[in-house]
This record gives sequence, structure tokens and C-alpha cells, in this order.
Amino acid sequence: MIGCYVIGGPGAGKSTLLRAILPPPMGFRRDPVPHLLYGEQDGRITGAQIGAHHPMFPGTDRLSMAVQPKAIAWVLTAPTPALIGEGDRLATKGFIAAMLESCAAFKLLWLDTPPELAAERGRRRGSDQDPRWVEGRRTKVARLAEAFSHSVVRLDGSLPVELVAGLALEASTALHFVAGAWRTEQA
Repeated sequence: MIGCYVIGGPGAGKSTLLRAILPPPMGFRRDPVPHLLYGEQDGRITGAQIGAHHPMFPGTDRLSMAVQPKAIAWVLTAPTPALIGEGDRLATKGFIAAMLESCAAFKLLWLDTPPELAAERGRRRGSDQDPRWVEGRRTKVARLAEAFSHSVVRLDGSLPVELVAGLALEASTALHFVAGAWRTEQA
């Protein structure tokens, strides 16, 4: 399996980035861990994105706080060629270590967005997150990136999403594999 996980503080643009890259999902499964399925026109599965199905924020943030042990176990045996994730809920050392263990190729994409821009994005979507909590999430992300520095690709979240999407596709085999056929069809 190949894998990619996108990290970044609140308002970094993680969900927006994956929406710009990934095709519309061809299905959704709740068990053993909620995940969206991606595939070819012929129905062949090319990958999965771990997370709850939601049009605006399909990532892991909508999952239960208790999902971590089940998610780690699932990742170690996930029956998919490529696994993609994003969001704070599973952005932990334990989960990222499990992805590294189960993936022949893995990238941790750090969407590093200036705090002022992330706060503005939050205001536009009606977020009322406490600034201290937001800073704590940004610190958590920086520490996670440091812990897995050998797998991290840092992306500038202040760049236009189309440019960041191109850089992400270039950096991650998993994103390229899942999005490749769909992006070719769209061209």
C-alpha cells in the first residue's frame, strides 16, 4: 500500500486541498473505520480516504475521539492500494507510525499556513475557535512534522490551492495514483 496524510493547523486548507486533488468518491463505507472509496470507471478501487463523509469537511475531524485504536488496526491491514487522510483527529504519532509501517511509500504533507491567513479563513466559515486552542493545534502539527521529518514535505498554505495541489501531487505517490486517472479524464 502507498499512503499520504495531510496535516496543518485549523484553517490551513487541508480539506480544500484534497477536494482540489481527489475525484468525487465512488462510495462510502462505515466499517471498520469510516472511509471514502475512489476508483476507476470500471469499478476497480484505487484508494480510500479515511474519514467521515461530509461535503465540506470529509476528513478525520468528524470521527469519534475513540477511533484511534480501531483506525491503527485497520490501517495495518487496509485492503486498498492507496490510503489518504487529513485532519487533526488521527494526526498523532501512533497513527502516523502505523501508516509508515503499512505503506511501502508514505508522505506526510505539512500544509503550513500563516496564522493570520488561517484565522481569516476560519472567520469566513464562521469558526469561533479559541485562539489558544488554535495555537496548541499548530504546535502539535509542528511537533508531529519534526517527529517524522524524514517523511515530511512542507507546503506553503498561502499559495493558490491549484499550485499547492500540483506540488502535493508531485510529492505524494498515493495522491498521484488515486487522482491520476481522474485528472487525466478531466484534461
